[in-house]
Amino acid sequence: MKKKLSLALALVFIFTSGLAFANVNGKISYLQDKNIVAGRILEDGKIDLALDQPITRAEFAKITTMGIKLSEEIPDFTFIDTMDHWAKVYIDQLSNDPRGILQGYEDGSFKPDNNITNAELAAMLVKACKKDLSKEDRLNALWPDSYIVWANELNLFQGLDIKDVKDKASRQTAFEMLYNAMAVLALEENSESKEFSEFDPASRDQSFEWIYNAMDKLGKVDHSKDVKDRIKDVFGSASIKKGQALDMILDITGKKDRDSLFAEAKISAPKSLLKPGSMALNDDFSEISLIYSSETTSKLAGSYFQASYRGQNLPTSFDPQTGKLIVKLNGLVDVLSAGENYPVKISFVAGDDIQ
Repeated sequence: MKKKLSLALALVFIFTSGLAFANVNGKISYLQDKNIVAGRILEDGKIDLALDQPITRAEFAKITTMGIKLSEEIPDFTFIDTMDHWAKVYIDQLSNDPRGILQGYEDGSFKPDNNITNAELAAMLVKACKKDLSKEDRLNALWPDSYIVWANELNLFQGLDIKDVKDKASRQTAFEMLYNAMAVLALEENSESKEFSEFDPASRDQSFEWIYNAMDKLGKVDHSKDVKDRIKDVFGSASIKKGQALDMILDITGKKDRDSLFAEAKISAPKSLLKPGSMALNDDFSEISLIYSSETTSKLAGSYFQASYRGQNLPTSFDPQTGKLIVKLNGLVDVLSAGENYPVKISFVAGDDIQ
């Protein structure tokens, strides 16, 4: 049976301008805008979210209650150790949701002030998002393996680098995972809202536009400047000189999932003017096409592209009039089926100055 490749292309760009997207995070900014997460105000007026600090079970219960639509049923259950706790109302609401999002311990306690782990985060959000999760599934689930697999399938770990699921979760991990869950639920409800598309790379074809809009949302774009200077502020240098060599890495990672494959592509590029727009695979997954653009595609005439996979050159063809680069791939499906990654190094030498 021919496998289908479901590309959720998460285009993550790393630029030399010094803007670290992990430090100025669009997902967390969104949650702040919605008053779901907050921090303490420092003496200089800045807000400290303490992103590297752990988060308690009570704190996560509160932001989950604020971020996810819950049942309107009146809570009739409470834990023995939350009667006088500041988060009682949030914990009660969450524990009474019919999806079983929040559970306590066998002795009837919740231990609200204990730090929550990455696995516990995943389990709670899986229960909130996985529509086909049955009572039997929960009873037969292996802890925490089953919930980690389901969380991966739902893309709840998108953009996160978790070393050990049993570790205490940081506030940043909790915030981002909650955002990912909110995006999943919004898509399931066929929401026409564009709120999540601004920060969901998989939902946009134009990666440049996504990054620029996200930076704009975060207040990193100075609209008093002209367009070129705005682009330079966000992405660094706004020009590529004739003969200048640039390297880009397209890193496709996959995992086997029943009879389909999931791929997440990350692109690193040091300049902005040579920006990949749309990406697509052909029907038999033997080649990938990238559409590059500049202010005028004719300036790409005479430019040279070369692609390689783990040191072996891949056949390429490039049309400077359309900006379309086609790279022929070797055994992509086999590599991704084994759960490995497929890094493609693309070298570019400018044939003319690109401003």
